[in-house]
Amino acid sequence: MTHDMSASVHDHRTGVVGSAVAPGDRPIDSILITLLALNLILLAFFVVLNATSTFDADRVRAVAASARATFLDDRAETEKLSYRGALSGFRDSIADQFALVSSPELGANNRTDIRMGDDRIEVVVPASVFFRDSGALYSPLPTLDGIAAVMSSPPLGYRAELAVSVTALNTDLNFMMEQISVLADSLVARGISATVLSAGLLSKPVLERTRGEYIPLLRFSFFLMKTYDDKSQAVRLSILAPEHGG
Repeated sequence: MTHDMSASVHDHRTGVVGSAVAPGDRPIDSILITLLALNLILLAFFVVLNATSTFDADRVRAVAASARATFLDDRAETEKLSYRGALSGFRDSIADQFALVSSPELGANNRTDIRMGDDRIEVVVPASVFFRDSGALYSPLPTLDGIAAVMSSPPLGYRAELAVSVTALNTDLNFMMEQISVLADSLVARGISATVLSAGLLSKPVLERTRGEYIPLLRFSFFLMKTYDDKSQAVRLSILAPEHGG
């Protein structure tokens, strides 16, 4: 048999009959009152904290500027690394296309120099690799087909431009201009848009002395830019009206 811990009791002083509450069993109302009191104390603490605090605008601006600069620096570094990776891959694709004309077996006259700059890939090759003595282009020219393929499929998120320049001797300006025009037309015929291609003579001829004579060189400048970048690097580089001294 069990006993009800809240059995009725009689108060002999007041004559009131009530129920007895076992130790540890507090009415629900008293618990709610305690929680409310604690919340009011917490609210009072934050009110006092806010009233006694001061706002240092200069310090807040400095912290915000520091955080902003850190974020921008990190993003700029990430974009720089991403671009260098894309440019490096672009360089490898270009180098593959010039592999056939840079073979050591072809001799010094066919040496190809490939360099990667901050925003471009420079390829310098003797003009005789592409042109006969008469000035006509060799045919077929798989290297030009490869160049067109590389230009049509740049790394994702980028676009490519190409500037082709040729060195010229004092007495061969018109002849070299005709050659570079033929080369440009041949690249356009292979699918390279004329809007991303420019051609001309180098302002300061860079010639290579071979066996006691100077030979003209072709310079291919491949530019890699973000798709949203609307400036034209190739047009800025090429010189359609040759500047020539002496």
